Amino acid sequence: MIRVDDEEIAAAFRLILMELKLLAEPSGAAGLAGALRLAPEPGVLPDRRRTVGVVLTGGNVEAALVARLLAQGPAEATTVQAVAA
Repeated sequence: MIRVDDEEIAAAFRLILMELKLLAEPSGAAGLAGALRLAPEPGVLPDRRRTVGVVLTGGNVEAALVARLLAQGPAEATTVQAVAA
């Protein structure tokens, strides 16, 4: 189990929406936030490659919440790199 905070969940939500073009509930992005915490730092090669699957759930989210989370800022560049790696 990995603990993530609200900002990590919001960043994962923004990543899912902006990079993957999928709409999930913020709580549905918690799994991705945890997986991103396990990702190696940019520029650091992991000891071995791991494939991690994340289930994205829910699309029942109000437009006002989506707007508020998007207004907090774009997904971190390091987050995008971690998903692409």
